[in-house]
Amino acid sequence: MFTPESLLELAAESEAKYKRLLAQFPPGTLHDGRNEAHRAMEHALVCAQWMEATGAKALTYVGPFGSPPFKRGSRARVRKGATITSTFPGTPREGVAAKTSHVITVDSFWPGYVWNEGGKEVVHQPIVSWAGTGGYWRRVDANDVVLVVEAATSAAEIATLMA
Repeated sequence: MFTPESLLELAAESEAKYKRLLAQFPPGTLHDGRNEAHRAMEHALVCAQWMEATGAKALTYVGPFGSPPFKRGSRARVRKGATITSTFPGTPREGVAAKTSHVITVDSFWPGYVWNEGGKEVVHQPIVSWAGTGGYWRRVDANDVVLVVEAATSAAEIATLMA
């Protein structure tokens, strides 16, 4: 789980790594590790500020941080109360709250990221998408979805899962 505090710690660790690599590879030289450490530091700071501003205490995924397990065809459960957006014409742009929890088949997963929009860094959360009623696409924040582990039907499947 990510908290504003853990993201600030991550930013400090990334900054220390960046400074070490900067001494070895000064400006004007190319080094992917140095650049990635700087990017991780900046993104962690932006995500920590975003969590504080939105009042989020702890999230499994925030912006580019976390490793969601979702892939096409995965079965997942959307929690009750999750804000669902949709291409359905009657759905408001800000989405609607799920009245019940329900199981979906994931069509696509979009990882989170931090992006500069008009000079301001904005956090975009990872999104899970699926085909809803009538074929209209539905989307929800990955933090509102959990992977469903279906029961194995044979001894071979159980052995595979246990390996």
